[in-house]
Amino acid sequence: MKKIALLGLACLVLSGCGTVQKTIKKEPTITMTEADINQLAQNNISKNMNELENKEGFKCDIYDSNGIHNWYFLEEFQFVLQNKLSPLKKSPILDSGKIYCVIDKYGNNIPRTYNVNVVERGLINNVEYSINYSDFSGNIGNDSKSSDNYWMFGCRTDKMNDKKECSADNYSANVSILKNKHGYLLQIGYDHYPGKKVSIRINKDKVLNSWREDGTFNYQISNNIIKSIKNNDVVYVRYVKWPYENEITNQLDVSYFKEVLRLLDTIYNLH
Repeated sequence: MKKIALLGLACLVLSGCGTVQKTIKKEPTITMTEADINQLAQNNISKNMNELENKEGFKCDIYDSNGIHNWYFLEEFQFVLQNKLSPLKKSPILDSGKIYCVIDKYGNNIPRTYNVNVVERGLINNVEYSINYSDFSGNIGNDSKSSDNYWMFGCRTDKMNDKKECSADNYSANVSILKNKHGYLLQIGYDHYPGKKVSIRINKDKVLNSWREDGTFNYQISNNIIKSIKNNDVVYVRYVKWPYENEITNQLDVSYFKEVLRLLDTIYNLH
């Protein structure tokens, strides 16, 4: 009996004695190159973006993934509009423009959901501009709020009387051009000290002043000033800031002034 038991144990140890060894077959490993990943991601982006375009009734020329790594577009995901699009009579708004679908960097939920912002970008006389299709906000000039020739645009409609107004703002010089149905208003500064004037001087011309509390000139003077400014003029503005009665003097960069007015007029007519 002991011999039989020992033989059985030997058989188990040596995996012999009539038993059959099973070999586990490994599945082949599929290796994706960077080019494969990029192609698959772009295919998925195009498919999902086409579904959104057909649903919402718009068409983009370029998809901007906004620096998101293509790995994120290999899994299941969907696109939604970040904001409802405003009605458009013409797209692109300016003939030189291209329509970009800009994907928000931060997706959430499962399946992952990315917001999409629809933006027109192009050139006006070789000056870069951008218009957001949800509210017609935008910018023109060097892409930085700190740049002297950078202007931002925005529009608003009064909830009580439906009056609309759009503005172009140069934060470097604290100057705004407002446009409504009456024409242009030139506004200099903010947080104005009560009873103090605002001033503007173009080249070596006479200084023009306004004592209005909000730092604006009246419509007639504003229109005359704005229409007289040329892109190569030297323009200085001054106002007194509350609460310390600081006198602020800035040079207004008007390198793209004609282009700024054209974009402001265009956005106002669309809003």
